[in-house]
Amino acid sequence: MITFSLSDLRLICDSATFSRGYDYNEASYSIIKSVKMASDDIMQIMSTTTGSKLYKQSINIYNQDSGIKIIGKCSCPVGRNCKHVISSSLAYLDEAQDEIEDEIFEKFELKKEPDSINFKVAFQALQ
Repeated sequence: MITFSLSDLRLICDSATFSRGYDYNEASYSIIKSVKMASDDIMQIMSTTTGSKLYKQSINIYNQDSGIKIIGKCSCPVGRNCKHVISSSLAYLDEAQDEIEDEIFEKFELKKEPDSINFKVAFQALQ
């Protein structure tokens, strides 16, 4: 899978759109339907986001020599790199983080207490 960051995501929209997308994600409006590698350097995220209506997103993450490029399409009137795309991208990042944490807990046989010193030491060991 291709990794991307909040910084990469902030580049595709203005701050107001990012803020609204962040709020949508915090309200759990987005659902990731699928994630697949379209090629060695393109990851595609398919999702839905509930706003005033149910909208569908197709988000392509490109791993280019110059860095990460994100292009998100949406069935909403805005159509591209909208708050729904931001919300879905953030939902993907949240799910990816949860998977990493689960792997750490399993590998080091830790209790699910993310604020514990054991978690921090184990996480640093994987870096």
